Amino acid sequence: MVLTQRKLNESRELRSGDGFDFQIGQRLRGLRVARGLTQAEVATKVNLSFQQIQKYESGQSSVSAAKLCTLALALEVPVSFFFDECSSPGHPSSGASNGFTEEAWLLAGQFDRIENSKTRAQVLALVKCLAEE
Repeated sequence: MVLTQRKLNESRELRSGDGFDFQIGQRLRGLRVARGLTQAEVATKVNLSFQQIQKYESGQSSVSAAKLCTLALALEVPVSFFFDECSSPGHPSSGASNGFTEEAWLLAGQFDRIENSKTRAQVLALVKCLAEE
């Protein structure tokens, strides 16, 4: 019995010990907070309980590939967004996907919502001006 419990504990450590679940969860939490959403609101968007979102964010549960796609669609980011910070020994993080930071993805998502072409041009001009400072 003790040996079985030890193997079970080691299995859990291996599953959560690599940190990928935690890293993906942290990306999910950061994105959710940046969007001003509660766990319950995200859960509703993807047909889950808020408790499951809590488990994903804390790294207690692995997010399946299908659910990660659903989350990415609901939060309007590419799936690769969740892997930007992931790395493992011998495979360092490549940084943000396509060279963009989390803030850049969020800005792009919000910019895409602007329907008025004149307003879009003004926002773009403002961002260019600020980038030159």
